[in-house]
Amino acid sequence: GFSLGIKIGTHPIFSHFKSYSFGGEVGYQISNYISILGEFAYGKATNWGDGPLGIPVWPYWGATYSCIPIRATLLHSLIKAKTFSIYLGGGLGYYLITVKWNETIKIKGLAPHVNIGMELRILKRGAIFGELKKVFGPKWLKEIEEYDDPWEKNVHFRRPELIIGIRFYFNASNLKSILLSISRK
Repeated sequence: GFSLGIKIGTHPIFSHFKSYSFGGEVGYQISNYISILGEFAYGKATNWGDGPLGIPVWPYWGATYSCIPIRATLLHSLIKAKTFSIYLGGGLGYYLITVKWNETIKIKGLAPHVNIGMELRILKRGAIFGELKKVFGPKWLKEIEEYDDPWEKNVHFRRPELIIGIRFYFNASNLKSILLSISRK
């Protein structure tokens, strides 16, 4: 069957930003234990983080960033019970990062990721989930316009993303009737 979800989480791309992301996902279950998941998120810095000894890092720069990851993930259920499941995943994402500082800097590229998560069924067709996702590969990212300081080297993905969300499940006939009822309105 199919799944649709929304999620929110941390988005630690630069080590000196405190940031979050919000997004959605579309999934398809190939078998009882294997699923494909496509996701889109928008991440934004909320403020600067702290450096060594709790001193704010570069607060006078006033830099902010946003990131749009578009990711595809293959999920494998390790434990699949009626009310919960634990899964592992891995995949590839395309990242478009915009840093606003004295100038606007755009960075783009591919990066692989792995994740582990737990899903808890709360409704017949709904579940809440929590996930830990680690992205690798800043060396694959490239700045679109080169400046004196290559910003792609500042993209760390050091800490994993912590994500929570809700998923709704549909089989093909449920999805077809939902789409038909929407199109009639």
